[in-house]
Formats: sequence, C-alpha cells, structure tokens
Amino acid sequence: MSWLAFAGGAGVGTVVATAVGKLLDVWQESRRARQEHRVWLRGARMEAFGKLSEELLSFGLKSRVFDDIWAFRAVAARAELLIDDADLLGDVRGLISDLYDVNAQGLTRAETQVSDDFTFTFSDGTTLSKPDIERGVYFTRLEKRADELVARLGAVIRQP
Repeated sequence: MSWLAFAGGAGVGTVVATAVGKLLDVWQESRRARQEHRVWLRGARMEAFGKLSEELLSFGLKSRVFDDIWAFRAVAARAELLIDDADLLGDVRGLISDLYDVNAQGLTRAETQVSDDFTFTFSDGTTLSKPDIERGVYFTRLEKRADELVARLGAVIRQP
C-alpha cells in the first residue's frame, strides 16, 4: 500500500479542508467584528461629540449645564473617553476649565490692554466701558477655541 493511498484513506484531505475552512471562518469573523466596532465607535463619537459641541459652542448655556456641574462633567466624560488624540483631549479639558472659570468667577480672568477708566459713548447715548470690552474679548477668544475644537472633533468622526 502506498503512502498516498494510506493518507487518502485516513481522511487527511478532509482534515486539511476542515482546518482551512475553520481558519477562513475565524478570519472572516474577526474582520466582521472590526467593522462592527468601527461603525459603533463612529456612532458613539457622533452622539458624544455632538452633545459636547453643542455645549462648547453655546458656552454651556444651551442646557444650562453649569447650574449642575456634574451634568456637564457627564457629557464631557463620555466624549473624553472616545478621544484618542492626547493633544485634542488636553485642549477640550482646557476649554472646559476656562468655561467653568468664567461661570464661577465671572469675567475676572479676562485680559485687555485698556485703561481702567476707559469709556466710549455711542451716538445713541449707549456707553462702552472696560468690563464690556473685556467680556467681548474673552468671549471672542473662547468662541474661537470652541470652534476650532469642534472642527477637530468633526475630523475625528470623519476618519475612516
């Protein structure tokens, strides 16, 4: 009896075909699981980043999150868990901290180069003072930072 006849009779071909079939099934299943994970991650990011973006762009006024500090922390934490970029995460946390400071301390942290006694009177009698300018300058800076962060969060969502 030849070796080939013995191997064929013992079912080696069936064993090899079964092993190859099983390997293909495992490979296909892992590929499907990775694709499902990417779809889930994109959906989770869209939801979390969307809520965070709304709050950042409205300075927390949309849902009055600063009335309940823990409510906003919950919104921010969900988004933070889904951010892979350490720089982006640091920038988001920095803006949130500044928004808390503005809410807690008013605009005492705003900085301008205008003298303390500055006032400007418009033709309709409305006056503009240093605190008005500080408020405008500081909120303009915060708004610019919020816009940039939202754009970066959007880029994370659009990644393949």
